[in-house]
Amino acid sequence: MAQTGKNPVVTLAEKGSWWRMMLAVITSLVLVGISIWVVVSAYKNVERQRDLAFEKEAEAAVDLIGDRVTYLMGQVSGMRSFLVSTDVNSTKWRDYILATDVETKFPEAFSFVYAERVERKNLDEFVKKLKKQEAGNTIYENYVVFPETPQEEMFPVKYLYTQDTEMTPLLGYDLVAIEKAAGIESEKVVRGEQVVSDLIYLKSMVSSSNRRGYAFILPVFTHFGMLEQNPEEKLKYFTGFFAAWISPEKLFGANMVDTPEAVQDFSVFDNSNEVWRSKNRKFDGVVTKKLRVFNKEFVLEFKKPVNYRVSGFGEAVPLMVLFGVVGVNLMWYLTLLSVWLSRRSAVWMAMEATKDLNKFKQAVEGVSDHVVITDVDGRILYANKAVEGITGFSRSEIIGKTPALWGGLMEKEFYEKMWKVIKINKQPYYGELRNKRKNGEIYDAEIHVSPIVDEKGDLAFFVGIERDVSKVKAVDRMKTEFLSIASHQLRTPLSAVKWFGRMLLDGDAGKLSKEQKKYVEQINQSNDREIQRVNALLNVSRIESGRIVVTPKETDFYQLIDSVISELSVGIENEKKKISFSRPKRDLMINIDPDLIQHVLSNLISNALRYSASGQIVRVEVEIEGKIVKVSVVDKGIGIPEEQQQRVFDKFFRATNALKVVTDGSGLGLYLVKTIILSSGGQVGFISEENKGSTFWFTLPLSGMEKKEGEVKLS
Repeated sequence: MAQTGKNPVVTLAEKGSWWRMMLAVITSLVLVGISIWVVVSAYKNVERQRDLAFEKEAEAAVDLIGDRVTYLMGQVSGMRSFLVSTDVNSTKWRDYILATDVETKFPEAFSFVYAERVERKNLDEFVKKLKKQEAGNTIYENYVVFPETPQEEMFPVKYLYTQDTEMTPLLGYDLVAIEKAAGIESEKVVRGEQVVSDLIYLKSMVSSSNRRGYAFILPVFTHFGMLEQNPEEKLKYFTGFFAAWISPEKLFGANMVDTPEAVQDFSVFDNSNEVWRSKNRKFDGVVTKKLRVFNKEFVLEFKKPVNYRVSGFGEAVPLMVLFGVVGVNLMWYLTLLSVWLSRRSAVWMAMEATKDLNKFKQAVEGVSDHVVITDVDGRILYANKAVEGITGFSRSEIIGKTPALWGGLMEKEFYEKMWKVIKINKQPYYGELRNKRKNGEIYDAEIHVSPIVDEKGDLAFFVGIERDVSKVKAVDRMKTEFLSIASHQLRTPLSAVKWFGRMLLDGDAGKLSKEQKKYVEQINQSNDREIQRVNALLNVSRIESGRIVVTPKETDFYQLIDSVISELSVGIENEKKKISFSRPKRDLMINIDPDLIQHVLSNLISNALRYSASGQIVRVEVEIEGKIVKVSVVDKGIGIPEEQQQRVFDKFFRATNALKVVTDGSGLGLYLVKTIILSSGGQVGFISEENKGSTFWFTLPLSGMEKKEGEVKLS
């Protein structure tokens, strides 16, 4: 279509609205600035939260290391007290250490040393006495005190407990030799102070070792309570040192501390020298904490990982803010764009609507289903090409008429219900009906009618879609008929097999041996199961062909349940299973079909028994709820997997766990149960949890049932 005149796009400038344009630009710039500030603030806030959270975790890690030191010192104090008791030797000392359970809590972490105070003039007597005391202990056979020093007072290692082979040669070592190098001042120990040495390199004592560690040292006195005395008095009773050796790796190592992964990257400094480092990964911040252990202060530098994060929600806040800001900006610019191009958009929309309408018409014309559009009174305004093929009427014959032209074969109630749904309730309607083609042929159809309302909610028109399902219905009928015929044909030979098996068991063909009789009984049992399956298939065919009959009569409901329970109880005695029955005290006479309801009860109770373990109790419970009676069958069996529960009442369905317990079964029992109960005016359902049991229930109206016409009843 040719266009003349001015372009439909009308700009703000052409309207003389430059001030509006400037206002929009300024507002947009302010919005962008505020958005950037909000997003940056959100990210900074999260970073502050990360710093605070990391610092708390670092404090917790330092506390845990301090707790380890406190525990160690508690054990060391006990060992020191033990040493001043009478009759102590290396074996008893070792047994005492093992009894403290230190090695169990911290395997291979500690080495324990007792160095006794000895004057040089008494050294030979000390060695001789020690060897005599430790007679039989091979490690003391060649005990010597080393190295030689000029001091008049010596502190040789008398007892040593360690699982570190590199520490073993220290037995007999005079600790005075390393006193100064290790920062151990005997005067401090004598004053009753608990002292931590400087970092000691074992190589200074054992040349072949590269080990290093700290010594936690406590003085040992011959009398208790010396810590409160003056230095001169304490010195008289001072007998030696007790020390616990531990390496920096064991003292600070992450494998010894139950701390989060985030704070396991840290370095430890002693007198400004780095003595231990855990990992060496990228980090974006350092938190410094101090740990005082007796006389020594350690500095721990915890390195915050570059990927350190707080809780999921806290980390998501900046992203949520970003999306929100982007959304606000996008909405603002889209609003400007929509205003800017409003007139041009109107033209484009009209053109697109015309194109869409043509596409819709082409699409509707090409579908195989019959589509009509009618006014609110049902007069046809439009019909697609498929209408002619399905109804036999041409479109010119249909336009202006109502669908009654090829319909009107259903009962009056059907059409009243349909018009109520689409015209009064203004809801879509779906259903099946019979229609008649122009040539008089009757066909089955599925219809879907949708009411279309205007902006005020008033009806504008109806869209109806009809599908010819005659062939589908015919296939279903053929399937059902085949199922019925096949089942009937199977019953005859199965009945004959059952009859001949019974004759053989009764001895009509001669007496059977015990083994032969056993085989014939197994044949009869298998044959009975096949007859039950065939009967189930027959029942399905009757249901699908509409030939199920309900013949109600006055029935003692509780007596009916008792009879089913009595019949099923006979076969479960060997399995030690039981059936309990609870009911209201008053009698209950109800108008039901006893044969059908007996079939339902038998199926539900036998299923509960079949899938319950030996010794279990299946409960049958009856309740009166208003105008209905509710029957529940409760078991504690295998239950039904949750993902399969929606298929429980489908034909031929059996749950996977049921197939493992009972391999044979038709999968038709619960399908028949549901059909019988619904046909009797009731409801059926269940609650189940795998490996915990199931509760199947059904209801029946107390007012009784109406007779439903049919040909035969379920067998």
